[in-house]
Amino acid sequence: MKTDNSYILPAPEATSKVLSTSIPARHVPPHGSGRQSGKRKVGAKSGNEAFRAPTSLLSDVEALRAENKYLRARLAFSEDTRAHATYNVMKARTIQKACVDAQKTAESQLKSCQNMIYAKDKELTEALNELAKAQGLLAKLRVHGYAEPQGPTRT
Repeated sequence: MKTDNSYILPAPEATSKVLSTSIPARHVPPHGSGRQSGKRKVGAKSGNEAFRAPTSLLSDVEALRAENKYLRARLAFSEDTRAHATYNVMKARTIQKACVDAQKTAESQLKSCQNMIYAKDKELTEALNELAKAQGLLAKLRVHGYAEPQGPTRT
């Protein structure tokens, strides 16, 4: 006997497992009561129309479909969020690389400046030593009368 193509019902054990974990329990009427208790309709013409699922199963299927739709939407949102996170990580890595390059350039320029300062300091030290020697020699010449003092004269 064929089932109605508009409703595809899962296996009973799968339904009970899913329903027990994700959908709250509903009041189910006693077996055999109600209009749609799974009995054959009076005047049914073919096997397709002979069986109709009970209302509680149909509502459970609709609830599962709604939950599936919700979970698919969450999955799409999660994938979108993951894509944005991946983009942000790549952007951060690019910025980090630029910062590392800038730091290396700055360190290189600092080293160059330190070398120039060291060279100028060395030249200045040599010039000061030469000046001290010249002042010492000039002082000796003054003592022996070979050089006249420069600057204001004393009276």
